Amino acid sequence: MTSQDFALDENIHGVRFNWNVFPSTRLEESAQVTPVGCLYSLLHKRPQELKSIPVSNTGRLPPRCKSCKSYINPFCRIDRLNGMWVCCICDKKSYFPPDTKLPTSELPEVDEWPIELQQVSSTIDHVLPVDITNPIDGDTPYSYMFLLDLYVVEGHQSEFDSYILKVTKAISELPEGSLMGIVGYHDSVIFANGARLSPTDIADDIIDLESDQTKKKTEKNNKTKKNKNLLSSLFSESVYEAFLDKVGVASGFSNSWDQLPLVSSKIFTQNKEVALQTIKHLVPKIAPDYKPPRVTGFAVYLASLLLSQCSFANFIGKLVLFSGGPCTSGPGMVADTKSPMRSHSDIVNMKAPYYTTSERFYRTLSYIANGHTTERALNAVNTISGRLSDSYPPAKQPRWSVDMFITSLDQVGVYEMKSLSAMTCGGIFLNDDYNRAAFGEGLTASLGQVNQTNGVLTVSTSQGLKVNKMLGNGCPLPPAVDGSDIVSKIGDQVTSFDPQAKKLNFTNQWQFNSLQSDNGCVAVYFQMDTANSINSLNAAGSTHVFIQFQLKYRDWESNTQRVRVTTLKKPTTLASLVANQVKMTDGTYRLVNSKSKVIKERDLLLSFDQKVWVVLFSRMLINKIDTDIGYDRFEDLLELIDETIIKILYHYGGVRLTQDSNGGNSSGDNNPYLMLKLIYEVNENFKQLPSLMYHLRKSQQLVRIFNSSPDETANYHHWFNRLNLSDSLLLLQPKLYKLTSDGHSKVIPLDSTCIRSPTGTFLIMDCLFQIIIYYVADGNNFLELHHSNNDQLVSNKDPTISRALEFIEENIRGHNNRQRPPAQIVVTQTNHSQARYFMSRLNKAESMEDSMARLALDDSNYKKKKSSKNRLKFLGWFDTNSVDNSYDVLKTDDLSLDEYFREILDLVTTYRVTDS
Repeated sequence: MTSQDFALDENIHGVRFNWNVFPSTRLEESAQVTPVGCLYSLLHKRPQELKSIPVSNTGRLPPRCKSCKSYINPFCRIDRLNGMWVCCICDKKSYFPPDTKLPTSELPEVDEWPIELQQVSSTIDHVLPVDITNPIDGDTPYSYMFLLDLYVVEGHQSEFDSYILKVTKAISELPEGSLMGIVGYHDSVIFANGARLSPTDIADDIIDLESDQTKKKTEKNNKTKKNKNLLSSLFSESVYEAFLDKVGVASGFSNSWDQLPLVSSKIFTQNKEVALQTIKHLVPKIAPDYKPPRVTGFAVYLASLLLSQCSFANFIGKLVLFSGGPCTSGPGMVADTKSPMRSHSDIVNMKAPYYTTSERFYRTLSYIANGHTTERALNAVNTISGRLSDSYPPAKQPRWSVDMFITSLDQVGVYEMKSLSAMTCGGIFLNDDYNRAAFGEGLTASLGQVNQTNGVLTVSTSQGLKVNKMLGNGCPLPPAVDGSDIVSKIGDQVTSFDPQAKKLNFTNQWQFNSLQSDNGCVAVYFQMDTANSINSLNAAGSTHVFIQFQLKYRDWESNTQRVRVTTLKKPTTLASLVANQVKMTDGTYRLVNSKSKVIKERDLLLSFDQKVWVVLFSRMLINKIDTDIGYDRFEDLLELIDETIIKILYHYGGVRLTQDSNGGNSSGDNNPYLMLKLIYEVNENFKQLPSLMYHLRKSQQLVRIFNSSPDETANYHHWFNRLNLSDSLLLLQPKLYKLTSDGHSKVIPLDSTCIRSPTGTFLIMDCLFQIIIYYVADGNNFLELHHSNNDQLVSNKDPTISRALEFIEENIRGHNNRQRPPAQIVVTQTNHSQARYFMSRLNKAESMEDSMARLALDDSNYKKKKSSKNRLKFLGWFDTNSVDNSYDVLKTDDLSLDEYFREILDLVTTYRVTDS
């Protein structure tokens, strides 16, 4: 298989695997280093050149296996005599529906078959009939609740006005008939009906929220017990009733939205003018500094309380949170008004006093947003054994997603609040200030047309294959298998890539409150039941495995419930052995022989997709970093990256060192870069791995987070966990374009020598979330730029950068126009303060003299023997002793790509399995 084959499968099914041939032996599984897995795009849309995904609308439920509940598909065998079909997942028989008409001719036309059995229907959308036990009211509106931060930092009134203007514009563009709720907050929470609450409105003996009281309790009680009591009291029925009474809303669950207590109490409205007038009458509060007593957590808590306790059946909506600073008062506080914001080091070393309590508080709210009861949410948060995969949330319980719009130069506590968006499939949007164009664009993208919600993904596998885990946004549900089949269907393997201090929800079913076809891609990992050795394989074993993805969701456009079914068939290495077994003289067959072994290895190598492998590997590293207690073992993480690529290249890379003193170059050309290419030979499907891993290990957004704030880390990790393959690779390795003064453009390497381009050249770097325009200038033709914010130049399409903007619109935004959050355009130039963003992403270049000197080294000196552990130290991050005040000094202190590539491959050639 080639990369084109992999891309075609992805375009058809929305699924792409790292290995397209599955291992049959433990040795093969071990040599692959990481688990077999895939990227599955939720609600994938096929390119225009391909036929659209077929839709079946028969007016009845699609046929499902009576045993494993898998849907009928083209891989099922047919028993015509008995009117039954054989499930490819469990190999059990089920009857066809009475109205099914099978073709009777020997050579039937494709159209004679039921649509679900046609070969083009390996991916198909089934329109489900109305569920009479839980019918959907077609008039039920989508709901929005806005939580507006009303603090205005002294002297920044214009920013606040811009913020309110953009919010009102976004609300005016909401779909007609939407339910809208407007809530403001500063040191208290203000509702549309005039109710005003603060955390201290409840007596201290019921719930203690003040920091001095917390200290007193700490002297009396164990800290863990105190945190549990705090959460329990917050979510107790008595506190619920007290707060709802003060808001003026009667608790109760309505069966119809038009009887909603939130509407009668004027918390919600369908009238846009009323909502806009409510915002207009909210009075901002002047803050003397960045950290006034802000009650962000209390506002989210009250909003969640209203939606979960005073809502209606099948409620679905979005909670939109705006925050301009950290929560410094009440539940969910991440800092007090005096102390600095916590760092990664503070969290790991338990020097962030509010982190544990606030993280658990927001996680509890995220579970409630997924429909779980308060009791269930608290149990999952407070107990060691508590897992969400232990019980289903009630079917009709309200659900909502949470979008966070954070606008601040400093941190506000996104790291603590990240579960609010991750677990509910919401978004996180970070901006410096409200005047940024990206703030308004992100708000418009977030509140755009609602298409699909209430998603539930189930992954079913055939005998011999287990579902191990899913990494991505979403909430785990109990396994969709019978209790007796859990051991054979759900994997519980824990590897060195898994976090040691994190609850693992082993399941094959997950919930998604909101679905976006452009931004919903999950990583699913599998576990094979493998044989002890190749000699213990049997020709009657599993030569193929089947995987079925079932995504049930609500389509708002057609007001229907649908299920997308994708069924795939993947070969195992045993298939290659069986196809090439040799018949012996005594009539028996030899499964393992020299020919079959060679073909098996070839098929396995050709099945490897290096791009998907790197993205799946990156998600596992992110999952390892994102624990509840922080992470600081970055040297170990970098060593794990290097050891992983060395092992996989050793086993499958086919790395060979040519002994020809001329580097195998028959032309006699002594160009050192040509010689480098000829010295090392790597299998075609593995050639890009060193480069991709190099960019992964130097990524400040994903791995090298010790120089980033916890909030920045939470933001980038959140989005990476939902990006599709192409966007994930772009975030790992940006694309650099060179636009010359005569209008010609081309893609160039991420090499620091690019800044030596002729004066007047635009260098445009697409980093996915940022598009950086770097202008190569000299002393006579500098652009007139602000030192930090040049949004005005972009919005006005200033003539000085119009060439670059036109290129971006035609070549970059064309494929990225639906990206969330929208890419921010940064304009910079030679010796400009913002040039650091551009320079930090470039690779260190090795001079020609350095290359010549290294290649001229005596072979025995260049390859002197070292242990792999010692050699790995060479791959560490080096400090630079040079100091230069120029903004255009390359801000990298690591190895060049050339050095990393050479050293990795050199280590592969000297690696031994005993080094592991």
